[in-house]
Amino acid sequence: KAEETLRLAKKQEQAISQMYSEIKKRQQLGDAAQTDLQEAAQKMDATQVGIINAEMDFKVKKMALEDLMAGSSEIKHLNRSIGLSPLNLESLEHYVSKMKNQNIGLKMAALSQEVVKAEVEKYDLSASPKVDVVAQTSRDHLSGSGDFGSGAGNTLTNHMIGVQLMVPLYTGGYRSAKHEEAIENLQKSKANYDQASLDTEKALRAIWWALNSSKERIPAMTRAKEASQARLRATANGHKVGSRNTLELLGAEIDAIASEQGLFMEQTNYLLNRLRLAAMVGELGEGDLILINAYLE
Repeated sequence: KAEETLRLAKKQEQAISQMYSEIKKRQQLGDAAQTDLQEAAQKMDATQVGIINAEMDFKVKKMALEDLMAGSSEIKHLNRSIGLSPLNLESLEHYVSKMKNQNIGLKMAALSQEVVKAEVEKYDLSASPKVDVVAQTSRDHLSGSGDFGSGAGNTLTNHMIGVQLMVPLYTGGYRSAKHEEAIENLQKSKANYDQASLDTEKALRAIWWALNSSKERIPAMTRAKEASQARLRATANGHKVGSRNTLELLGAEIDAIASEQGLFMEQTNYLLNRLRLAAMVGELGEGDLILINAYLE
C-alpha cells in the first residue's frame, strides 16, 4: 500500500509538472491567466510534499518488513487482474460470541484477572483464624536390670486428641494493607477486562461492517475508476481542440489518479480485514495466509 501510494504520487507530480510547463508557456504568450499558473504551482508544491511523506512512510514500512524477515525481502504486489472472491459472512452476533470465547487477548486478560483473584484469596486466608484438629500418641518402654529384679520393665503410653485454634497476630498493618491492595488490583483487572472486551467488540463490529460493505464498494469503485479514466480521455481530447482548459485537464488527471488509489486501498483493506476478522475470533491459520498469497504476484 505504501509503495502504491508513492507510485501514484509520483505519477500525479509528473502530470502536474507537465501542466505547469504548458501553462507557463501559454502565460508567456498571453494565452493563460496568472492565477492559472499560480494554482498549478500550488498543486505541484503540495504534491511534492506528499511525495516526501510517501517516501518516508514507504522506507519505514520496508525497514519494518526487513526486520521482521531478518534481512531484505522482496515486496509482492496485488494482482489486479483477478477478482476478489466473495466472503460469506455469518451474522455479527455469531462473530461476537466467538470473539468472547476464543479471542487470545481476552483470554490473556481473563487469566490475569484469575491470578489477581488468587492473590486476594491468599491474603483472605492468611488473615483469618484457623481451626485444626490435632492428635498425638506416644509410648515409652524401659527394660533392663534394677532394684526390682533382672526382669524389671516399665511401659508408659500417652494419647491426646483436641482442637487447635490459630489466631494471626498483629503485623503492623502489613497484612491488611496487602489485602486491600489485592482487592484494588482485582477491581482494576476487572475494569481492564471489561474495557478490553468493549474495545475488541467495537473493532470487530467495524471490521464486520467494512467487509460487508466491501461487496458493494469494490464494484462501485471499479466503475468509478473506469468512469474517471473515460472522463480524463474526453477532457484530454477537449483540451486539444480548445473546449477544455488546462486546469480542467489537470483536475481530471488528479481525479483519475485518486480513483485508482481509492480502489487499490479498498481491495487491500478487504484482504487485510479478512485476516483481522479471523484473528479477532481466534481462528487465524495457515489457510488464511495461503488465501492472501494467492492474490499477490
